[in-house]
Amino acid sequence: MTWQIEVDSHTCIGSGICASTARAHFRVVAGASRPTDPDAEAANTPLDASEICPVQATTIRDGQTGWVPASQA
Repeated sequence: MTWQIEVDSHTCIGSGICASTARAHFRVVAGASRPTDPDAEAANTPLDASEICPVQATTIRDGQTGWVPASQA
């Protein structure tokens, strides 16, 4: 299973919390977070980072089905 990682660039405030929590999955570029790879192996780390986003700018989906985990819904 893979995760599809998305960051809403209009909502993101560039706090860097996601990047510091899940360095392999997020980075801050020009004041906003970006996924390092929009299609990443499924793991809890990007979910954890997405959950603590202060403005809920990130979304994690199942790369094949589009299912959004309950913690993201």
